[in-house]
Amino acid sequence: MTVEPGVTRLEAMETSRRLEHSGADRIFVVLVAAVVGALLAVGLPLVTAFAGDHDLPFPAWLQSVARLDATWLTWGRPVIGLAVGALAGLLVIDQSWRLDVTRERIVARQGNDVRRIPRERVAAVYRTGRRTVVIEAGDGAALFKGTVEGERTAVPHVFLALGYPWEGEV
Repeated sequence: MTVEPGVTRLEAMETSRRLEHSGADRIFVVLVAAVVGALLAVGLPLVTAFAGDHDLPFPAWLQSVARLDATWLTWGRPVIGLAVGALAGLLVIDQSWRLDVTRERIVARQGNDVRRIPRERVAAVYRTGRRTVVIEAGDGAALFKGTVEGERTAVPHVFLALGYPWEGEV
């Protein structure tokens, strides 16, 4: 078995790999989004009061929501903010690209969008920037260009282990 430089024999025997947010990344994104949502909900009355005092443009509907004054909103605003923030975090995760890489094809998924790229069409795989991966055809056309989650060093090893032509640093 011929093994590419930088690829272990165990990696070379694998038939498929998935590049996506790790479980810890998912939890982190949802928690941060939830906390930001709660902070924004708590600070909304302060921000609208400041905007009103300084004649700053602010959406009327948002001012109306901020002016709501009920006892339950003392705890309700942060809870609603947490829920909305967590939902936003889940949407961010759902809309990020997931790549299933096999020796025969690459399947890229983002939400409901699914792209299947046969191995024969792939002429080059490389990274532009920190997390953006480009998959090119022989004629130079981009078959895929998107942000791919995963450890920075793991991404090139996944493609090399499965026989794809990785260009650039490993």
